[in-house]
Amino acid sequence: SIGHSDLEQLVQDITELNKKLPPTIREGSKQDKLYEVMTKIDSETAWATFNRRFDILFAEDCRDENGRLHHIRRGRFGMNTVINYLNRIIVNEDQLKGFY
Repeated sequence: SIGHSDLEQLVQDITELNKKLPPTIREGSKQDKLYEVMTKIDSETAWATFNRRFDILFAEDCRDENGRLHHIRRGRFGMNTVINYLNRIIVNEDQLKGFY
């Protein structure tokens, strides 16, 4: 079973990986799909919102022939947006119902 500390560790791991994104990964902008999805797609529950956003951005069909994700971007409007969202949802215990 996954606990709250597991989710915190996962977000920390994503944060550390984000710091290692190479400069060949484009800087994110407000027009990129990653930012658009993370700021404009909502559903009826926190779980449904999370599931929908992550399916759109990170599902198997979002990878190229080498397995690289299409929508990864660096910076404020890139993966930082994803990390900020994940930190917000794990801080609010009520929103976590259904995650674990």
